[in-house]
Amino acid sequence: MKRTFSILALALLVCAAASAAVISTTLTVNATGSIGASIAATGTATLTTIGSGTFAATLSLTPDASGNYSAPFTITLTGGAGTITGTLKIPPAVLTGSGTGSATITGGTGTYANATGSFPSLAGTGSFGTSITLTFTGAGTITTGGPPVPSISAVQDAASNTPNIAQGSIFIVKGSNLSASGYTPFGPPRPTVSSGVKVTFTPVSGGGAGTDAYLVYLYNQSGVNQIACILPSTVAVGSYNVTATNGTAVSAPFVAQVVANKIGLFTQDSSGTGLASVQNYIVSSAAYDLNRLTTGSVSGITYSPAKPGQVMVAYGTGLGAFAAGDNTASPAFDFSKTLTIQAVVGGVNIPVAYAGRAGYAGEDQINFTLP
Repeated sequence: MKRTFSILALALLVCAAASAAVISTTLTVNATGSIGASIAATGTATLTTIGSGTFAATLSLTPDASGNYSAPFTITLTGGAGTITGTLKIPPAVLTGSGTGSATITGGTGTYANATGSFPSLAGTGSFGTSITLTFTGAGTITTGGPPVPSISAVQDAASNTPNIAQGSIFIVKGSNLSASGYTPFGPPRPTVSSGVKVTFTPVSGGGAGTDAYLVYLYNQSGVNQIACILPSTVAVGSYNVTATNGTAVSAPFVAQVVANKIGLFTQDSSGTGLASVQNYIVSSAAYDLNRLTTGSVSGITYSPAKPGQVMVAYGTGLGAFAAGDNTASPAFDFSKTLTIQAVVGGVNIPVAYAGRAGYAGEDQINFTLP
C-alpha cells in the first residue's frame, strides 16, 4: 500500500552564537596547599576588569617534558558569573623561591563557557615545607563568547516520546544550544553532520568508536530546540553515551539504551499518547482517510471511523534494524516475515498483512484488516 501523507504520519515537529570578546586582564593568585601524592592548593584569585573568586588547583609532582609542573585549576567567580578553568605551568624555581610561570585558559561555565586565553608570563613566588604557598601575578587575555555548550535533556523515540531507542528507528534529542535558530530538514541521503551539528553514540563500556546518527531535521524555534535523527541499524544493542556537537562545542554525555525492537505508534497530536496515526483504506491506494470517530476534514485531510472488514494502516517507528534502508529513499522491508507481529485493537489480536518500512527511512507501517 502506498502512503498518502507524511507530515501527519511522522508527527515529529513540535541561538545563534554570540560574537567573541577579548578581555585584557591581570591575574593574581594566592594559594596554599597540602603535600601528598600531589598538591591540592586553594586560595583566592583576582582578574582585573572581571572580578574575584576562589581558586582551586591540583599540582602534579611529576614534571612535564619542559621540566615544569602542571596544575589544572578552576576559578569560581563571585556573583554567579560562572567559572574559569585552565592549567598553570610552574617552574621548579617557584616552589622554593621565585620564577616565571604561565597559564592557559581552556574553558569555563556561565559567562565563560568555552572561554580561551593565555597568561604567557606570570611572576611567581613560593615556599616549600610541610605545606606550600604560591603567589602568581601577570597580564594576559581571555576570549569569551564562543559557541554555547550544547546540553541534552532527553533522548527519546520519535513516536511515544519515551526512553530506549530501537536500532534503525527515528529518535529525538531534546535540549538547548543544540543547533542554530530555525528549522532545517534533510532528505535522503541524509548527512551525519550539518553546519557542525551532529549526534554521536559511543559505547559506555568503551573500546569502540562513536557512531554518528543520520540527521532528519534541526529545529530551534519558539523556545524548542531538538534534533530528529535515524539511529543506524549497525549500532549494537547496549548502553551508550550520547553527545551533541554544535561547532566546536560538545555536550556532556547523556546515557541512553539501544534496543533491538521497540515499536511505538505516531499519534495525531505528536504527544505520544491518545489517537494513533492510523489510516483507513477506503477505495484504492490513492484514497485513505485518517481514522477518527467522526467524519470530516482538517487541513485538506479527510477523516472517518473504521468499519468491520476495513483495511487499516498504522504508522510508527522501532520495528528493528534494516541497515539497507537507513539512509535511502523509499525503503521497504517486511519484518512480519521473520518476527511474530500482531495488531491489537480493543484487546483483540489481529494478524498483520505487512509490518515494515513505510517507504521512509526509520518509519514503519503495520497493515491489518479489522475482523
